[in-house]
Amino acid sequence: MSYSDYQTLKELTKKLPITYQVADLFPTIQEVPPSVFLLHSLEVAQALPSTFSEKARSENLITPILFDIFEHTQQSITIFSGCSLNINEQLSGICDYLIAGKSQLLALDSPIVCIVEAKNRSIDEGLAQAGAEMVAAQMFNQQEQNEINVIYGAVTNGIEWKFLKLTEAVLIIDKKIYFSSGENLKVLLGVFALILPC
Repeated sequence: MSYSDYQTLKELTKKLPITYQVADLFPTIQEVPPSVFLLHSLEVAQALPSTFSEKARSENLITPILFDIFEHTQQSITIFSGCSLNINEQLSGICDYLIAGKSQLLALDSPIVCIVEAKNRSIDEGLAQAGAEMVAAQMFNQQEQNEINVIYGAVTNGIEWKFLKLTEAVLIIDKKIYFSSGENLKVLLGVFALILPC
């Protein structure tokens, strides 16, 4: 079953051995200032036609943010785009983005964050897919004997970001939505600073 086949949280919890809850994942966030490169990239992106395709959103909005995060972590992570993660018949397919906990990797070996591009710009529609990818990442780490106890995820349309956290068999969905525009960008980058190694 492909990750994109998981359409609802009810379907996700019925087919996989997890439960979910909604909570405030990040009660305290230290803001991180964006780089000049990121600010310029997003400014240029906003000057483009507003009817972005999914591919354009990825290239123009999501990727520059991930580049900034990569630099902020002092290049201690690796970002994979369009990476296959095939665990079993229930969990297989291509992930939009996977962030691994080590730098300069040629192949995925320690996924810690799964990022799903929202289809039709709807964040809620991507939550089940993100949850499935996070379960797959958790199983991958168990098979590889990686001591990674928590997997994070995010669903984004490039402007809005919703985060998730998987610990053991509980998927926690953040109550809040974070934004990549204006002063909100500092808070979004602060969330990534909390969940990624620096």
